[in-house]
Amino acid sequence: MKLVLSDSLNILHSIVESMDVALYVLDKDLRIQAVNTRGSRWLAREDSADREECYSEIHGRDHACENCAVLRTFASGKTERLEMRVDRIGKIRHYLCTATPLRLDKDGGFEYVVEMVQNVTSQRNAAEEISRLNEFNETILENAPVAIFTLDTHGVFTSVNPALGRISGLGPEAEAEAKLLGFNWLQNPYTMESGLSGHLKRGLAGEAFHLEDFSYRTFSGEPQYIDFKGVPMRGKGGQVEGLLCIIEETTHRHNEKRLLKERNIALEEHLHRIDVRDAFIGESGPIKKVKELISLVARSDTPVLVLGETGTGKELVARAIHATSLRSSNPFVVINSSALQDNMVESELFGHRKGAFTGADSDKIGLLKIAHSGTFFMDEVGDLSPAIQAKLLRVLETGAFRRLGDIHEISVDVRFIFATNKDLAREVGEKTFRKDLFYRLNGFTVVVPPLRERKEDIPLLVDYFLRKFARGGRQKTITGPAMELLQDYSWPGNVRELANALERVVLISAGRDEIGVADFPQGMGPHPFTSNGSRPRRRRGTSPPFRIWKGSMCAPSCTRWAATRARRPASSA
Repeated sequence: MKLVLSDSLNILHSIVESMDVALYVLDKDLRIQAVNTRGSRWLAREDSADREECYSEIHGRDHACENCAVLRTFASGKTERLEMRVDRIGKIRHYLCTATPLRLDKDGGFEYVVEMVQNVTSQRNAAEEISRLNEFNETILENAPVAIFTLDTHGVFTSVNPALGRISGLGPEAEAEAKLLGFNWLQNPYTMESGLSGHLKRGLAGEAFHLEDFSYRTFSGEPQYIDFKGVPMRGKGGQVEGLLCIIEETTHRHNEKRLLKERNIALEEHLHRIDVRDAFIGESGPIKKVKELISLVARSDTPVLVLGETGTGKELVARAIHATSLRSSNPFVVINSSALQDNMVESELFGHRKGAFTGADSDKIGLLKIAHSGTFFMDEVGDLSPAIQAKLLRVLETGAFRRLGDIHEISVDVRFIFATNKDLAREVGEKTFRKDLFYRLNGFTVVVPPLRERKEDIPLLVDYFLRKFARGGRQKTITGPAMELLQDYSWPGNVRELANALERVVLISAGRDEIGVADFPQGMGPHPFTSNGSRPRRRRGTSPPFRIWKGSMCAPSCTRWAATRARRPASSA
């Protein structure tokens, strides 16, 4: 009998010592009477003499912890539990203390309590992490801009997030949840009419689907476009238990695509109305140089800076580069920065979201977005404000920008051409133009010569414009003195001024086949670049510049003028 009892005690002692918990036997004064090996590791000293209170020996405190499990067990006679958060050597630990009465007498009385202390830090951390993740997921669902909801295998709503109420037209979250939970979407007449029920059935059969720009109606009957993704939810055995649905309203994006198409059509019509030949009639050395530079740079995507006075045809140079480039079938977009205020330039360039500023009543696509895959031409780049210069530089460096009022970046593939009639190097010196932007723009430069530096091209230009303004009727001729007047004039407005002058005289000489000096304004007489106001004299024995064009090189109107002049008496010349 003693042997059996001894064996049982040994077995019990082995069990107690092998447990991964600290065990303490405490009296009513909370003094430690016995402890296992695991528990002894927590004590302040290893010897067992004169053990003090548990709170002093284990936790280094001068009083029992609040709501102590051992004290409550002594008071109630029942097992009590308490979870403690303890800072041990700078590390936070969580312990579960379980206090149980140790009954030794037959009457059920007890003088001792067994306290089992278990380290539950890993379990607590895992629970806190799960709770944190659940809160995080809940926050995402609550604030997501897209509708996220689930259907059971019958097509009945089982969960919804707030965005679904907005997208579906059902109003606030509480109202949407009350109306949708338990509602069978598969049996909704419009769901079947629109063809959506077929896709839902496909998803519930186990096949994921994605519908882009799907035309649908809200519950209030408003037409809309949505991006719909359906993902089957499967159980442990692989069987489909429902459908996870994600809906993004894309009505604004659909409308942007439509507006983009309309603006592209308008831009193409504008492009066809302008004849790029207007700037390149002529065979002078300066204009030949421009044509060579255009041919050289057109096939690359290098940014181009076009310099020249007003009216020389800088935009037409840009159009010629685009027309002979690999991007010729794509959009050519123009903006004149000097014609707009700073805030309007930014809105035109980058676009804006609805509500971005006062008067922004709807989303707007920026010209840079419209120019994607094509060519973007900015005239008068020297007039940009420093703020817009900084944003333009970023677009050149990264190919990305943000619309006003938007947080998302838009990337574009655009070939840039800039033009100005200012001396940008001087503007940089005066600190009105950014140096880094200037270096970006100044990689490849095309200088368009003023008309006064290629006067030998004037007869060809005159012939071209007279044919153009005849508009299918009989082309007018021009007298010798009138041609000489045109060549002697300085043309501060360059080709544009010449075109406008010829269009005007074609109109005022209606009913006559010939245009003379009297048809032109008197202000064109004196040459502004001479000191005394007289026209520059030619050397004796030389012909006027327009007479060098012979044969096929001579403009038809010049030929007619020469024939008329040969038939006149010498005095009339």
